[in-house]
Amino acid sequence: MSKVFNVIGNCDPNQHYMVDLTSRLDAIKKMVDKGQYITINRGRQYGKTTTLIALEQYISDEYYVLNMDFQNEMSSAGFKDEYTFSSAFADAFIFLFEYVQTNGEIDNALSDLKKASSENINLVSLFRHLSKICKAAQKPVVLIIDEVDIASNNQVFLDFLAQLRVSYLRRNKFPTFQSVILAGVHDIRNLQLKIRPDSEHKHNGPWNIANALEVDMSFSPSDIEGMLSEYESDHHTGMNIGMIYDYTSGYPVLVSMFCLNMEKILERFTVVYAELYGGHSDEFLEDAGRRLFLLFIRPIINGSANYYIEAQTRNQRRTDLIIDYKGKQYIIEMKIWHGKEYNERGERQLAEYLEYYHIDKGYMLSFNFNKNKQSGTHTIRLGEKTIFEAIV
Repeated sequence: MSKVFNVIGNCDPNQHYMVDLTSRLDAIKKMVDKGQYITINRGRQYGKTTTLIALEQYISDEYYVLNMDFQNEMSSAGFKDEYTFSSAFADAFIFLFEYVQTNGEIDNALSDLKKASSENINLVSLFRHLSKICKAAQKPVVLIIDEVDIASNNQVFLDFLAQLRVSYLRRNKFPTFQSVILAGVHDIRNLQLKIRPDSEHKHNGPWNIANALEVDMSFSPSDIEGMLSEYESDHHTGMNIGMIYDYTSGYPVLVSMFCLNMEKILERFTVVYAELYGGHSDEFLEDAGRRLFLLFIRPIINGSANYYIEAQTRNQRRTDLIIDYKGKQYIIEMKIWHGKEYNERGERQLAEYLEYYHIDKGYMLSFNFNKNKQSGTHTIRLGEKTIFEAIV
């Protein structure tokens, strides 16, 4: 399966175009090796979860890594009180350890924790059991908690942080986690006041032991170049890598969205067109098809691009549509389907336009009124040019 750009959820290097995370992972590992407790706070879709998943694998030879996600492993009911939280956390902890390759040395300690979690276990008792597990483990244990923001408004979470702090300060005497990494949108260290049910206020000092991750999560020009070089070798688009950095400032999700671009627009148009006109058999002229596509695309470009209809070249030939978007031109040819041979002539015509404008990639939109048509998108190579074609 060919790779794609991903803007939803975490990324997998086997499925998605990604930057090389090695330098970031190495920097975090050095902090883990020193026994530092770490906070990672970045906006949504900055690659936090992707980085943490990669980190789990990166350091697994030297550490037992438990990568916990509060959204997945802890429901809101789990923060009701200290006892409910302790039991829910213990269950999640035990569940995650089932997927860690151990030598069985912690089985008894995990069984003790499981038995205790079925009873009325509090935070102090929970951390005593966690200490026993860390003591029995043949590798140091690293605890990662992602999506901690969902817990930040709960007093029990502050008490949990306080216990982590106590364990950290007493770790020379009582074994505990090698490192704890808390990740979320907001910096947990900046939580100031939380209100107890009895309206008392408590200052949050528990997490002042943590170090903020200073690693830049944005993509540098060299990061983008490495990722897009792989994409270029697959698709030959002729994209301007420096321009992409200029317009996205390296924000990961914007880089990927920028690269999805015209392909996604045409793919979405095929879906919308099928929903609205799939049952109609009335044919129309190419000009009507062009107007439909422009009605679709105008809200997307929304003043951020210019387009030209039937732009004339020096040899008096006319392209159907050219879109100028932030320094890059997209040439789109629209045809009514009149058979394979006619379509191939259209493809060659588009390739000539691309040659004239010194562009490596163009787009073709074909309106096919045959009952047995196969709608969808595909990519073809024509000489040195690439054509992304959508059939509706």
